[in-house]
This record gives sequence, C-alpha cells and structure tokens, in this order.
Amino acid sequence: MSTENPKTFTKMLEHKFSLKELEDLKDIVVIKLTETEKLENQKKEFVSGISANIKTLQCDVVKYLHQINDGGDTRDIECDSIIDMKKNKKSIIRLDTNEIIETFPLSAEEKQFELDLKGAAAKLDSGKKKNSDKKKDNTKKDSDKTQKPDTEKKKKKDDNPLSRKQ
Repeated sequence: MSTENPKTFTKMLEHKFSLKELEDLKDIVVIKLTETEKLENQKKEFVSGISANIKTLQCDVVKYLHQINDGGDTRDIECDSIIDMKKNKKSIIRLDTNEIIETFPLSAEEKQFELDLKGAAAKLDSGKKKNSDKKKDNTKKDSDKTQKPDTEKKKKKDDNPLSRKQ
C-alpha cells in the first residue's frame, strides 16, 4: 500500500455516542414527540370541525330533499282574522296569497261587542269633573245672589227715613 498519495473520502461506519451526544438526542426526541402530539391534537380538532361541517351539510341535503318530495314546507305566515257578525263566523286569511285557509263559527267571546271601557271611564271622569266645576260655579253664584239681597236690604233700611232712629 502506498501512502504517498492518500485519497480522502467518507464511508458509513459505526460511531459510538458520547454521554453529551446521548443527552442531546434525548432532548431532541422529547421536543419531536411534543410537536407530534400538538399536531395530532390539531389534526383531531380539524377533522372534528370538518366532520361537523359535513354532518350539517348532510342534514341540510336531507331537509331539502324532503321539501322537494313534499313540494313545500311549514313556515310562519302572516294572517288576518276577519269576523263576519252577520254570518256569525270568523275567517283566517293568508296575507301572502289572500287565500281563506279556515272558517269557523264565532266563539261566545267573539260574539260580544268590545267596549272601550278605558275611553268611556275617561269620558265619565271628565264629565263628572265638569259637572262638579259647574256645581261649584252655581254654588258661588247662588251665594253671591243671597248675599247681595242682604246688603241691599241693609241699604234700603238705611235709606228708608222711617227706619231711622231719631
């Protein structure tokens, strides 16, 4: 073998780790395991979210298929109730189509006329107040009238020459 012209190269050979190298490798393994666990948790959350979205979409598809098969669905529709006192009936009318959807006899309560009791009470109260004000005015006028003749009588007595004391 000649040593004059050595050629340097690399070859895979077994290497024995030092204690420091072994500790460093253990730290790397712990870091890699922690990162792997975090990614697994993220994957579970992501898959769970995607699965929930898929389930929601599948439920929507089933709902729409039922609507297609039924030709419609149930919704809150604005309606009016019309009472016909002459015919003694009440009709329910859809406001979106103006279609009469139900007609039935009036209940006992519906047959009764509604009175505006608050309005009537207010009118009664205001009428009572006006009447009491009128009574006060009349009483005052009456008292004025009764007082005037008394003073007039005194004046007349004083003016009467016969009534004077001499």
